[in-house]
Amino acid sequence: MNPAERNDRHLQLEYLAALLRRRLQRMRQNGATPTDPQFARIAAATDAKLRQVEHALHLLNRGCGDCCEDCGQPLPAARLTQTPQLTLCDDCAMATA
Repeated sequence: MNPAERNDRHLQLEYLAALLRRRLQRMRQNGATPTDPQFARIAAATDAKLRQVEHALHLLNRGCGDCCEDCGQPLPAARLTQTPQLTLCDDCAMATA
């Protein structure tokens, strides 16, 4: 991954993280409570996605954001464009599922 691609991915991940944080904040501001089952489900899914994005940012900042974190194989650029928080290749993702 060249520096421009790395920067683009970093910006994508930062933007996605900001969107997810705002979503959680808006839900709380609109009166949703953790005891509401629908809020709990949506909040848990949003929080899990935010953790994935933050993990991908951490790996990218360490210089290893374009390779599978398990096997080290390069991640396809097209997949990273579609799913910027991707950290596992297809084979490793299937093995951990």
